[in-house]
Parts: sequence; structure tokens; C-alpha cells
Amino acid sequence: MLFPPLTEAVSFKCGPSRSVKAEYKDAAMVFAGEVIFEEERKLSKVYRFKVEQWWKGEEKETLEVHVLKSKLSDGKYRFWAEQVRFQKGEKYLVYGFMGNNILVASGCTRTGTLISAQEDLKILGKGHLPKPAPKN
Repeated sequence: MLFPPLTEAVSFKCGPSRSVKAEYKDAAMVFAGEVIFEEERKLSKVYRFKVEQWWKGEEKETLEVHVLKSKLSDGKYRFWAEQVRFQKGEKYLVYGFMGNNILVASGCTRTGTLISAQEDLKILGKGHLPKPAPKN
């Protein structure tokens, strides 16, 4: 899945939903975690997750996920209607994709609340715990 450069965010509609296996194959990272922090930026909203389980990726305890905004005709950036919306304190299954060296989540993927991801969790099978950060 390709994403436009952050300086050229565009509006688009989602295509047909994809299978768990197809989403997993194309994702850079697949994990379950809780949103512990959020920050609004001009071109995106950044969410920090405390990861509880990994299926694919770096296996960190925490990481940041960007949700991109679209540039509208008035020159302002806003979220598009089908974009994923994370809430602090909620748990999610995230299929993350790399775009411009950042991890991006999209409403056009199977990303969603952990409670609604039971089909995905059955297919993904048992994940593994994140690796603790090195102690300094």
C-alpha cells in the first residue's frame, strides 16, 4: 500500500476490503496495543501505542503511528471520512504501512478496535510479546 508524500496528502476512497492474509503480507508491522498518547500535527495525527502483542515488525514496547490528513481545495488539511480514528486508552489491532519513513495507519485497512478484530486474531494466531527496551 502506497501513501502520498506528507506534503501532498490527497483525498481518496477505499477499495474493497482485503483478506487478513493479504493485509498481513503487505503490512510493514502488525501489532495489538493501547493508545497512550496523541499529538495533532499539520499533516497528520500521531498516536503512541503501548504494544501488547506483535505478529510482524520491530517488536518494540512502544511506537508511533501516523494517521494522514488530506489537503482540501481550500488549502487546509483535514481527515477524510473513511480515515481510522484512534482514541487514547482504547486497544487496537493495527496493520501499519511505511510511508516517507513513518509508520502509517489507514481506514482502508483491517486496522480496528481489538474487540472487533476476533476474525483477524484467529487467522493471525498467537503473537509474541514486545522486547523490553535496553536499560541504560
